[in-house]
Amino acid sequence: MLILAEDGRIPVDSPSGNFELAMIDRSKSLEYSGRGAALIKWAAAMKFFVLACIFLNVLVTPWGLAQGMGAGEVLLAIPLVLLKVLLFVLVLVAIESSLAKLRLFRITEFLGAAFVISVIAMITRLAAI
Repeated sequence: MLILAEDGRIPVDSPSGNFELAMIDRSKSLEYSGRGAALIKWAAAMKFFVLACIFLNVLVTPWGLAQGMGAGEVLLAIPLVLLKVLLFVLVLVAIESSLAKLRLFRITEFLGAAFVISVIAMITRLAAI
């Protein structure tokens, strides 16, 4: 859900407010065409890929990464990371299509809960050290 919100696929502004802050990211790309639009789309795809890699390789499945700097290890790790990202994208498609029916005012509650959980995790991590 957080990656969907960060990528701008779901609006996260307050429905009671007057500002359309969630649409700013989408409206930036409407002013460009040709190479400029392609670069903006590419940058959005790279942002999504980096967020997915961080989420998968740090938090969820830290296996399949290169253990050293050797060319063989890196070449072996690339398909494994791409496979993890592909599986993640398939799960994300299922989540995103099910969120289409979710009421927009509930999204901020989920994101708030995710923030509180992350703060609790940081506090418990600091307490363990």
